[in-house]
Amino acid sequence: MQTLDRKRRIACLFKKNKVLRHISVLLSGSVIAQLLTFLMAPILSRLFAPEAFGIFALYTSLTTILSVIVTWKYELAIVLPKSERQAANLYSLSVFITVMMSVGTLVVLFLFGETLASIFRAPELKQLIYLLPISLLALGVYQSSNFWSTRKKAYNRISISQIIRSGGVNATQVGSGLIQPGAYGLIGGQIVGQMLAAVVLSYQVLREDWAKLKSQVTKKEMLEGLREYKDFPLYSSSQAFVNAISQNMMPFLLTYFFQATIVGYYALALRLIQMPLDLLGNAVKQVFYQRASEMLNQSLSISRFYLRSTAALAGIAFLPALVLILYAPELFKWILGTEWTEAGIYASWMIVGLFFWFVARPAVSLFQILRLQGFFFVFEATSLVIKLGGLLYIAFQGSALYTVIGFSILHFIHYTLIIFIGFRILRHR
Repeated sequence: MQTLDRKRRIACLFKKNKVLRHISVLLSGSVIAQLLTFLMAPILSRLFAPEAFGIFALYTSLTTILSVIVTWKYELAIVLPKSERQAANLYSLSVFITVMMSVGTLVVLFLFGETLASIFRAPELKQLIYLLPISLLALGVYQSSNFWSTRKKAYNRISISQIIRSGGVNATQVGSGLIQPGAYGLIGGQIVGQMLAAVVLSYQVLREDWAKLKSQVTKKEMLEGLREYKDFPLYSSSQAFVNAISQNMMPFLLTYFFQATIVGYYALALRLIQMPLDLLGNAVKQVFYQRASEMLNQSLSISRFYLRSTAALAGIAFLPALVLILYAPELFKWILGTEWTEAGIYASWMIVGLFFWFVARPAVSLFQILRLQGFFFVFEATSLVIKLGGLLYIAFQGSALYTVIGFSILHFIHYTLIIFIGFRILRHR
């Protein structure tokens, strides 16, 4: 009887607490998507050599760095206006900029693609790099549709798209590995998953909101949105670009100073740790971003909500992080195969920095919600210079492991400061 009453209380809590309900919808898709990824990891690690994962990591890092500026960050503005009409014009503006940026990237790659590949000392990228505009188009459309769905609180759409993306990526990668293993298969699988997710989510948006978008979107109002929210391309986009370089510079450093096998170890460790943290963190971040923006529009304090969200993320990640610190090499050896033991050693150090990167999701959103992008850009740029200088010094000493450890420690310092600064800002508002 007590068990039944407890279940009823929990069900009642979820009905009353919209934040918990929205996060649970997003997490349902994330959990299924991650389950697929983890089930496929032992298969992929036996189909593809570490070198293939190394080239895949370089391509993924390039995509990630460019994807943060492909929309000029106007997708973040979609959630903020009180006016539904203004939000519709911002959504259309974000998609339009994505198309233009993707075409522009293709032109630049035709002119300088081979030079770029040679700078990174990765000749294997010479052909693969021309796939970048497809990835950028898919990611930009997906990001725009994602934040429109977040504004509409249509989290079920996002959840479904996550499952489809993960299924498309893993099915294509496994199929490619069985036929002809190599970096092409890993990259092709990722592109297929990105395109499927973008098509499915944008189709759902247009199916339900096409009439509204068609009647409300005008060229004049898109230009007004472009001007009114210009701090997003000026500061948010610049800050995100700097942050993306900071987050994704390791594959390039490891490739330049060491070899593709080392990059492969790092890349697979990052894939298995970061992806579940990323999907879970993004679920909380999206709901926090939407709810905190709504609270500010209603002149409500968000301090307690910020602290609760940050503490919840720390509690969720603490035990898995501790397990990885203590047992990652043994787990990687058992799950992925003996040749991946070194990736487990990297993972046991990487989790320290990634833990705080995960916990800082509400803090990062806070700077965008409060329109403090200029300050955040200066902070990120300063941090990047310090990180790059420190990592170059360590890499010149000739140790890949110490380079990974240094990156993790710098990550820890960076995101601890962000969390603390966010807390101080809210205390003085």
